[in-house]
Amino acid sequence: MAEQDGNIISHLLDVERGASELIDEAEKEASKRIASARAQADGEYRKQFEVLVTELEAESAKKTAALSASHDADLQQYKDSLEKTERNTAAFTKLLDSLLFPA
Repeated sequence: MAEQDGNIISHLLDVERGASELIDEAEKEASKRIASARAQADGEYRKQFEVLVTELEAESAKKTAALSASHDADLQQYKDSLEKTERNTAAFTKLLDSLLFPA
């Protein structure tokens, strides 16, 4: 009976060792799968991120160019209006004389 109990205990220990090895292998496989899925997700994220950054940079450049062109047009319009304005140098000289050399 003692020998049979020893065999049963030995068998149970072998089963426990086998179960432990099976769990270790399952943990290793799960770790590999998680690492692979993480790498794939990171790669997909990077691709989508780069596409988004490229689109935003292009949109920003387009808007900057449009604003620059609008600014240049407004500035030129202002300069043209200054050129068309009649200059009254006699009145300006009189104003300066009265401000700088009061009587």
